[in-house]
Amino acid sequence: MDENLPETEIKAEIEAESPKAENPDKGKAVDKAKKKLLWQFLFVAVNIAVVIVIATVDFGGDTAAAPFSDVWAVISQQWYYFAGAIALAALFILLDTSKLTVMIRSATKRTNFGAAYKCSQLGRYYDNVTPFGTGGQPFQINYLTQKGIEYGKAMACVLTTFIIQQLAFTFMGPFFLIRYCMSADAQTLFIVLGWIGYAIYLAIPLVLVLTAIKPSIIEGLAGAGIKLLTKMRIIKNPEKASARMRESLDRYHKTSAYLVKNPLRVLVVFAMSIIQFAIYFGIPYFVCRALGATAAQTVDLFSRMVIIYFAITIVPTPGNSIAAEFSFLAVFSTVLGPNTFWGILFWRLLVFYVFLIQGLAIIISRAFNKAGKAHKELY
Repeated sequence: MDENLPETEIKAEIEAESPKAENPDKGKAVDKAKKKLLWQFLFVAVNIAVVIVIATVDFGGDTAAAPFSDVWAVISQQWYYFAGAIALAALFILLDTSKLTVMIRSATKRTNFGAAYKCSQLGRYYDNVTPFGTGGQPFQINYLTQKGIEYGKAMACVLTTFIIQQLAFTFMGPFFLIRYCMSADAQTLFIVLGWIGYAIYLAIPLVLVLTAIKPSIIEGLAGAGIKLLTKMRIIKNPEKASARMRESLDRYHKTSAYLVKNPLRVLVVFAMSIIQFAIYFGIPYFVCRALGATAAQTVDLFSRMVIIYFAITIVPTPGNSIAAEFSFLAVFSTVLGPNTFWGILFWRLLVFYVFLIQGLAIIISRAFNKAGKAHKELY
């Protein structure tokens, strides 16, 4: 080093030759990004494991079933019924998405069909992997807030749609429950459980309507949702989330009032929910006809499905699994005979597993997107 250089140049030369000191903030950011990557992949792994366990429990046992070759021979002759069942399942998903699209549009003045689709399918997915077949709404609200929608508006969109759907289902339910009670082969156990389940199902929207009058109730429910998401490591700062939730309650009530002020909007969502009701309970008719059950009657099968739907409400399994299959077996075995197993399988694929598959695909896709962002933070 030249000793005749000015002091400032000597300092610059020394700093250039010496190793650079590491930025402690950068190290923390790297650790945070690594943890984010780990949690994302762990979350995906847990969800995949849940789906595998449910499928194994549902169809992993020894079941006397007609050979698939025989079943396929029947379906190939009645393929239009099977195609009809698939079309109904697709229409159900379209209506589910459209309802949220209407509500999001009303709350934000923006149409986002893609976000509505992912939100609806994530809700169905978490309904089917949580006890009692409920629990999707907190995840839907969380998803919409991540898409930039205010917490209060997100809550209003999700819960208002949910309330209208529940009311539509409870509006249609009694006719078919009574119809089943009057049938010759009605089973007392299903009649009792069906009406109990209907009472519970009716209580949910009534409680949510009550919260619009008494805000402390919905504050408690929202707080429970935040605790659940915190335990699942989806919310990292529960105190901040709770504060934001309390601040958003006023907006929620204002937005909810705005959403229901337009009778046409409410009527449209209610009508779509009624059609979904018809589709959901109409799919088994098409499945039965595809499997050669020519004696299947539409209203009769509708009534059987409605009684199953409400009877398994109190079963605390993910998506009411196991109870749904055994109920279908008990009620439909006289209709399908040796093809009952295949009827259960095709029915569950169209009304249960299709939502697990879609939800899992959305979760994996979002996890990879977040992992990509975290990877950029590392480098």
